[in-house]
Amino acid sequence: MAERQPQITPDMLRQFMDHAEAVDRGERTLAADVDALRSAGLLTAPLPRALGGCDWSGNGMGMRGLFDALVALGGASLPLARLFEGHADALSLVMRIGTRDQQTAVAAAVRDGVLFGVWGACGARSAEANVAGSGWRLTGEKRFCSGLGMVGQAVVTARLENASTQLFIVDVTSADRHDLGDWDVIAMHGSLSGRMDLDGMMLEDAAALGTPDMFVAEPHFHGGLWRIAAMQSGALERLAALHRDMTMTEPPNPLKLHRHGSITVEAGTARLWSRYAMETMTAPDVTYGGQRAALLAREAVEQAATRALALMERDFGTGPHRRGSEAGRIMRDLRFHIRQADPDGKLAYAVQLGSEPVV
Repeated sequence: MAERQPQITPDMLRQFMDHAEAVDRGERTLAADVDALRSAGLLTAPLPRALGGCDWSGNGMGMRGLFDALVALGGASLPLARLFEGHADALSLVMRIGTRDQQTAVAAAVRDGVLFGVWGACGARSAEANVAGSGWRLTGEKRFCSGLGMVGQAVVTARLENASTQLFIVDVTSADRHDLGDWDVIAMHGSLSGRMDLDGMMLEDAAALGTPDMFVAEPHFHGGLWRIAAMQSGALERLAALHRDMTMTEPPNPLKLHRHGSITVEAGTARLWSRYAMETMTAPDVTYGGQRAALLAREAVEQAATRALALMERDFGTGPHRRGSEAGRIMRDLRFHIRQADPDGKLAYAVQLGSEPVV
């Protein structure tokens, strides 16, 4: 009998969509939506089967469940998808490079309902870690801490004295260290990606995850971009559906129909690239070819989204600029989200990895 996989049901998607406007306005948080994921078993799904999960952060068949979940969440709520992606990323890191004790402890926390995240961006004061007795003392700050106030534990990067980067598993529930006012943007509001003050935080030695610079080890560092591409492709598919509804309710207009066909192609391109990258990156014998596929998928999805958004803006007109417009909210979130750091550098790096056809 096939293993039962947790599902994001149509009722759950409707809940996420119904909440999205109030979340965007800051009238509610994503807490209830994260609770829904928790109740449905989605938070434990990335864990290995031996630790109570469905191996969504492993290789092969298990990853298809994560891919489908990210696409579905991306279409319903990009901020929620961002939190879930960070949770899956954190569990993947711990299960790949953590000790057995760390893996057991993190799995137990997830089964108890803890949402995890990965916080790698530094603020004006770089996050640093110094040896203090038998443990560590942190200083500095982290920025773009997605899920601040909802994430219970985060995998955090900090610079060591020798300039290498060390990962730590950190309890991030101390509200007096949170600065949500730092997240002052017009999109992805619900992700609550604020600032976390680390000054004086003391950690046990067991909090150190892996060895220095394992966070940026390839092919997994850039290879994980397939998850970002998947959620973005879901948002693009939802926009294509909204455009279809608008196009089909009007008298037939050849130009609008033609533009809808082009938007459909772009959405399909995004899904195919993100799925190809997932399948390549999560193969049991993954190599730098998987990393290259993920980097190219990031570029392909950005290009597809940019072209599709331009076509949608021409047809939607001023409608998406009104508060309460689902299309407008998703367009703002997606336009912001595809602005990942250093796109030119990532594409150049992909080219350096090889120029042979990807399929």
